[in-house]
Amino acid sequence: MTSATNPAQTTTGQTATDRTADRRRTRPAPQWQWLLRLGCLVTAGGAVVLQAAGRFVGPSLAVLVVLMLIAALLVYRRPRTAAWLAGAATVADLVLHGGLHVAPLLVPEALYVPVINAVAVTTALLVLVAAWQVVATYRRPRAVPTRVPRLLATGCAVAVALYAVVAVVSYGTRSSVTPAAGEAVLVHDGVQVSDYEVRVDGGTLVIRNDDKVFPRSFDVDGLGVHVLVPPATSRRVTVDGEPGNYPFYDAITMTDATSGTLQVIG
Repeated sequence: MTSATNPAQTTTGQTATDRTADRRRTRPAPQWQWLLRLGCLVTAGGAVVLQAAGRFVGPSLAVLVVLMLIAALLVYRRPRTAAWLAGAATVADLVLHGGLHVAPLLVPEALYVPVINAVAVTTALLVLVAAWQVVATYRRPRAVPTRVPRLLATGCAVAVALYAVVAVVSYGTRSSVTPAAGEAVLVHDGVQVSDYEVRVDGGTLVIRNDDKVFPRSFDVDGLGVHVLVPPATSRRVTVDGEPGNYPFYDAITMTDATSGTLQVIG
């Protein structure tokens, strides 16, 4: 007597229930999807806050915001697509803005921007890890720990909180310099500089940042000068170079209104 064939049985002996279980095992854990979505939203929000605080619009940052919002919307319906999109956008952000993310961290007394960038750097790491986990789970069925995503997010939040404490203390105890008689002074009000042609005769120049929120930088590539000036603070810059004209700029805003020429007399 021949036994009836089970319609749920495949030619390989795998039942429909088994196939469903396999598909579930190859789906990324909801915790990684949650972490990826959180990272995308925080990255987008941080880029918006950074531009609003600095009173500028960076085309590359605007594109980053759009890509991260799209990835956040796709996470639960097309997680692999969201992972690839978020991962690629994050790598591009680190390549294009890596220096601008890391440099402010070395000047915690600037307060707002270093803290924002601390969030940006830690969030970028979270997005890359979450994106890799989402893609890897689809490619190779494996057990995914459920607590790791939350532990990673918590660890990054604690690190940023500790750095914020350091930044607040540094901001409250920051020092400022007073220009000497006859010393050249360049004032940055957050939108433009006071002079587009600055003459230095004596080897020093005082940079005064009148912006109460955002740090500003004074960069002269020809002299190897790169100074970040915290909000409402003045910094003295030593000019060591041959007499001549040297272009200067603000690496944060990168606009004509914050650029000019430094003339070294002697």
